[in-house]
Amino acid sequence: NAFGMNMDFSAGTHTFSAAQEFNTGATFGAGQSFGSGESHDFSTGGMTFGAGTDFGAARVFGAAMSFGGQQNWDGHTHTFGEDPAWDSLVNFAANQAFPKGASFAAGQTFEADEDHTFAQFMDFASAPVFAKERTFGLGTYFSGLPSPDMGDFANTFADGGHMPAGQEFAVAQTFGEDMHFGD
Repeated sequence: NAFGMNMDFSAGTHTFSAAQEFNTGATFGAGQSFGSGESHDFSTGGMTFGAGTDFGAARVFGAAMSFGGQQNWDGHTHTFGEDPAWDSLVNFAANQAFPKGASFAAGQTFEADEDHTFAQFMDFASAPVFAKERTFGLGTYFSGLPSPDMGDFANTFADGGHMPAGQEFAVAQTFGEDMHFGD
């Protein structure tokens, strides 16, 4: 089944028992669950998902997806198009790769026993917790309050990054060119 653009499924949860093709502008409410045995298509981008969405399986998402509220995706590694945005905390699965332009909520925590790939032009809101050494892509932007632990690990930052005012570094870092510190 294929749905048209701008479908609003936000009034409660719905049962999608067969493979569905969702289109740009679709909005889903809090607690929505998608069957693990169904091959739902979220590839067109520009959709909005409420808190506690259970995708049931690893999914492929189009560009500019918006994920609201807390999410727990510890069991599945998803594929995201450019510019996904999370407005609250998410428990991501190990080995999650984040695409260009990903935007994370204040206080986002990345667990020490999990590896992640951070692409370019990512945006980390206030006080992200990284729990170990990380590598950050071109133009990564850290805003708001400094990370409480980023400076404790030997991180690598590609060119053009931006650090928040007051970010401290207790160990040596590797910085690319054209870094900006504070504002």
